[in-house]
Amino acid sequence: MSEATTSNRQVQAKQWNWFPWLMAALLLPPIALPIAFALNSFKGERGQAAFQSIALQPSAEQVSPNFLEEVRALGQFPDHLDTSDAALPGRLAEAFARHPWVERVERVQLGSRGRIAVQLEYRQAVALVEISGSTQRQAITGKGIVLPAGADLERWRGLPVIEAAPPPAGKPGERWGHAAVESAARIAALLHGDRELFRVQAIRLREEGLARQLILRTEGGSEVVWEASTGGGDEVPDAEKLRRLRAYAREFGSLDRPAGPYRLDPRPSTGLLRAPLGMSP
Repeated sequence: MSEATTSNRQVQAKQWNWFPWLMAALLLPPIALPIAFALNSFKGERGQAAFQSIALQPSAEQVSPNFLEEVRALGQFPDHLDTSDAALPGRLAEAFARHPWVERVERVQLGSRGRIAVQLEYRQAVALVEISGSTQRQAITGKGIVLPAGADLERWRGLPVIEAAPPPAGKPGERWGHAAVESAARIAALLHGDRELFRVQAIRLREEGLARQLILRTEGGSEVVWEASTGGGDEVPDAEKLRRLRAYAREFGSLDRPAGPYRLDPRPSTGLLRAPLGMSP
């Protein structure tokens, strides 16, 4: 083989060395662009989300105007959340559960593009508690849980007032800490579904030593002896007391008719007793 032929082949080989690089340069952008776009989209779906953008189901407007900010403070969260954090749903659930208005966290869901949805069950007030010696009133749940002071009490105007109560031992979100108040709250919850029928305005507490009385007072001035014990004695169950009062109110139209006010006693095994107010049934 001549030296000229060998030299020509070497030149041709050098010329073809750049061909793979040229093809790569032409082919890579169409492939790389979709990959980059997909990575950027994924980053957008699970990136940053403002805490205030969390969607609440149902809305917290009726419980607190600053609800989300209060939850953020409880959980010590920053203003923006990293939605790629696998521990975020659990941390959010814990923070929401600590808020005194929250009965239960049903679900925390991370959606696309950084959306966060939280489904909650809020606590419901069944009565207002009037602190003895003051005009201060505070809402309470049927489980005896203290609700935050300063809440809009106007919307609970129709709820019964638990009178002459000691101040709460627990803070908002905790139990009231007094057996008689918690018992009265439980009764208020029991009556809640029939509040339009019974028209109970107040629940009065009386305690002397071991003796305790819970007296319900209607809008018409009648009194119902719901509980009066000295630590012993037999009474029919609360469900039976409720049934007797419901039957009476439906028969006469209210607990104050036909010619009240009355003193009603649904506790005896013989049935509901009635007497004019001021006289024992």
